[in-house]
Amino acid sequence: MSDRFVSHRMRLAYLAPEVLERLVTHREPTALSLNDLVAAARLPWREQANVVFG
Repeated sequence: MSDRFVSHRMRLAYLAPEVLERLVTHREPTALSLNDLVAAARLPWREQANVVFG
């Protein structure tokens, strides 16, 4: 595994608890890429849900 790969995945640790709960528990949205989640993880927690779920 490359450093870039690991770094990219580590950013997912910064997703807001609300986003993680909705992704895991409610399995929404149905179409979302890993890149979308990584991009959302760069935002403040209060903005992430709006970006991920619309």
